[in-house]
Amino acid sequence: MERDSKMKRQIKSNEHRKKITQEFDKAFEICESEYYSIIPHVDACQKEFLMCWNRYKKSGQHKEFLKISGEFATLLQIQNKMFKRNGSRLNPILAKFEKITSSKGDFVE
Repeated sequence: MERDSKMKRQIKSNEHRKKITQEFDKAFEICESEYYSIIPHVDACQKEFLMCWNRYKKSGQHKEFLKISGEFATLLQIQNKMFKRNGSRLNPILAKFEKITSSKGDFVE
């Protein structure tokens, strides 16, 4: 009797971990998609910013530098907001998963 009860609890625990893992996977896909859509823009703007910075140092013309600096700063702010959103999506799910696995000491694949 006790053995059946223990097996039922283990099955329920495994199902719960599987559900949380699937929930995490879905949230991670959303975050990953958002990440890969913004990073190329940040990288391109960073390169443009650095080229503009070098031209500014040589010529002293600040108009173009200020424009590119503003665009770069805006993209960095967008990127930081994205990281915060992704953290707010993933951290609660990770906390649930860690709570379950820390009590059992194992992970489900």
